[in-house]
Amino acid sequence: MLRIIGLICRQRIIHNGFINKYPHINSWNRRPLSLKILHGYGTLSAKLLLKLGAGAVVTMIGMSGLFLWVEINEIDKRFRNMTTNVFELEKDSPYIYVSGDKKKKPKDKKASSFPMLKRLKRKVKKVIGEWTPWLQTESNDPWMLLNDAQSEDWSTHMTALKALVDHQWDDYQCRYIAQASDQRTYLGLARMSGTDFRLFRKLPRLPLAKKCIEDQFRILLSSLPKTGIDKCVKHFTSRALNEGNIDEERGGLWCFGGTGLEFTKSLSPVPDETVELFCLEALVQHSIVHHPDNCKEIVDLKGIQLLQRVYHVHGKSIVFRRLLAWIIGNLAIHKELHKDIIQGGWVTILRSWLFTKDVALYMHTTRALANLDQDNDHYGVYEDGIYLVHPPYRKMEPMFADVIFIHGLMGGPFKTWRQQDLRTGDKPLVIDEKIRETYTFCWPKDWLAKDCANTRILSISYDTDLSQWSSKCPFDIEKYCFMCLASDLNQRSRTKRSLILLEKLKKAGVGSRPTIWIGHSMGGLLIKEILRHAESYSEYSNMLQNTVGILFYSTPHKGSSLAKYSSQAKYLLYPSIEVQELNEESEQLKDLHKWFQQYVIDFNVPCLSFGETEKTPLGLNMSIVIVPPESSDPGVGEYHAIKANHLNICKPWDKESEIYNMTVKFIRKCLLKHMVDDIQSLLLGGTKKAS
Repeated sequence: MLRIIGLICRQRIIHNGFINKYPHINSWNRRPLSLKILHGYGTLSAKLLLKLGAGAVVTMIGMSGLFLWVEINEIDKRFRNMTTNVFELEKDSPYIYVSGDKKKKPKDKKASSFPMLKRLKRKVKKVIGEWTPWLQTESNDPWMLLNDAQSEDWSTHMTALKALVDHQWDDYQCRYIAQASDQRTYLGLARMSGTDFRLFRKLPRLPLAKKCIEDQFRILLSSLPKTGIDKCVKHFTSRALNEGNIDEERGGLWCFGGTGLEFTKSLSPVPDETVELFCLEALVQHSIVHHPDNCKEIVDLKGIQLLQRVYHVHGKSIVFRRLLAWIIGNLAIHKELHKDIIQGGWVTILRSWLFTKDVALYMHTTRALANLDQDNDHYGVYEDGIYLVHPPYRKMEPMFADVIFIHGLMGGPFKTWRQQDLRTGDKPLVIDEKIRETYTFCWPKDWLAKDCANTRILSISYDTDLSQWSSKCPFDIEKYCFMCLASDLNQRSRTKRSLILLEKLKKAGVGSRPTIWIGHSMGGLLIKEILRHAESYSEYSNMLQNTVGILFYSTPHKGSSLAKYSSQAKYLLYPSIEVQELNEESEQLKDLHKWFQQYVIDFNVPCLSFGETEKTPLGLNMSIVIVPPESSDPGVGEYHAIKANHLNICKPWDKESEIYNMTVKFIRKCLLKHMVDDIQSLLLGGTKKAS
């Protein structure tokens, strides 16, 4: 169409020039064809063709203008939304900042001319920074503080961390610190009190999963080692893989037989159980296994990423949170796995869980973070069953002593040491309402930690049952076989438990500072067994030497009537090993108590005991005094009979209750006595007497 229009114009110009030059020639026949068409000479179709061509030109011009208008508007919109300040762009950058101040500093001509002078200035600056770290903390430069935080000197490191925590940073500076922190500094920030949550990195994005969580769990569990583990681990794994008979259809190697997961479902209070919950239970058991490569296998098989997916799907469930923190705490025992755990974003998650009101999740979280802390060597490693109650954060000042709580039969680290249940008290309603507002589920954490601030508080956990029928695992009696001799029969016996706990406590640093033991019921007997084993093995002698106080809550030193009732119906109740060992006629109990009395006298160890005077309901309209005064009184130290039953003897009514105040006074008295004894030993050049 454009060619036709051009041809017409060209012919028109030629014709006009020809007529002007030769006006006498005006023959119609000599007119160009285009002019004939324009003057009506030709067919009607030719005229229509010209009109269509003109319309097409107008349409194209209009469309081009519209396109240009749209593009100009889009560019204008982008320019308006674009940050004009380059520094604002730098603030929102998600990447690691390579350098701090970009301004070039003027070179020191003298220093460049004399290399010796340059090195001398560097050394002087380093010495000043080491001897006066407080001057560095006054700086607002994050790079300087991050550099000081990498110092090998503990004081400089902690001072820099405190400065990073105390300073009010802008958002971009918080991202700057989070990205630039090395692993040690990052963990240090996570274990500091009052750290701004903006100083922690966001969770990494997970790649798109081709399989569902359930299938990933099955692949992981079926790929883990199948040798060198106890029968309970196999039992939990089998139940997880056999859910829905999928394992039988696949014919997996983990088919050990069994009858489904009915008993496992009762382990959790969540009403709508899922397969993922059972798989997590099995993974917990695998992470507890004392095989050095077992946890590494879990990480190598992308277990960290799988746990992240579980968190994203079930992160609001308190049961899933407990299991996730439990597994991470077990994996964190191994230093070679710390990098994978940190890169997986678990430091950020654990830090957020520190503020939970759930006691179990809190203790699993503090244990996991403490195990991840590389600077925690002087506190040791917290293996499974050893929980850090206090302090949850790092402290500049050292801990003066360890206070260790061990629960009794049917107890636990998350429920035994709570405030007395409100429904069981006989206090006036007005006081009940006041207490209800400040009720605590763990008085060592909420009360004792404040009254004895410079002490480390540990809570010990171990499996215990009244009857073999209630055991979580049918092979529980052989749970510790892989740690003991094959000839040993009762692996759940008090002797075996105490040996296992003794080794775990040593790894946690118990024995390196003054220690006060607090036990309820059977927990008191375990304390005595632990100390007796510490006397027998030289590597544990510090634990015996540094014991400065022992407190018992209704400990059956001479047995319990509960064992007598259980033995009368042993074929019906099928009493557990721990109950059978509480027989009042037990020679082992007599020998243990005889040794303990001599130990207290020889080492001059303060001892405080509380005994129950009320009956404890057992159900079926039956109630008994489980530990009578003649059994709870050890015959050494100070003894008090308390108006309480066996369950409430270790649960104070409130912070003003007699039993709690006596407990706090006893701990302070023991620590004061130890300090006085140490001073006397230094002055007289003597040593503590050993048995």
